Amino acid sequence: MNYIRHLNEFYTRLYHDKNLTAHHVSLYMALFQLWNQCHFAAEFPVNRLEVMQLSKIGSSNTYLRCLRQLTEWKYLIYIPSKKISVGSIIRITTFDATTDTPVIRLNKPLKTLQISKPRKDEVLIFFDSEKFPSGEAEKFFNHYQATGWMMGQNPIQNWQAAAINWMLNAEKFKPHEKPQRTHKKDHSAGHLNATTDKQYNEPL
Repeated sequence: MNYIRHLNEFYTRLYHDKNLTAHHVSLYMALFQLWNQCHFAAEFPVNRLEVMQLSKIGSSNTYLRCLRQLTEWKYLIYIPSKKISVGSIIRITTFDATTDTPVIRLNKPLKTLQISKPRKDEVLIFFDSEKFPSGEAEKFFNHYQATGWMMGQNPIQNWQAAAINWMLNAEKFKPHEKPQRTHKKDHSAGHLNATTDKQYNEPL
């Protein structure tokens, strides 16, 4: 898959296609990035919240409308999931004629991609490379290992991004350092607060 040829062809179509708006382009580029992360697989699952955040689309109605229209205009194929816990499937139409990526066929049976779950050593290495505390790596791994690598009702598709969000939230809940207290004056007997260089020959 030559992504440069693909993008060049997409932008050529964008120039001539008056139907496309900024929302369509932003959504398409977000899906292209996820397609890239999946090594340009023939099909890949998507999480609506993740794609909306990546494309900066704030409305679910706008998101779904653009997906359906991009499907209608042959830029991709959107196959919604019937289960909340399973992501919808996207197949992006290949514009590069020299690609080795399988050609999209509507009658091709769907095959849900398995989302890989990281090993503990992978998490520890990633946290170390990002200069995150190893203790947080242990907490992160144990937490999501217990949830089956689910975030709410949705499977985690990018655990590295989830780890970064974990650390951002951890920073919010760090206890703020208390200001150092000044030395408390001792007013007990024998420790009167009086200067020793007072001039007693001066008037009060």
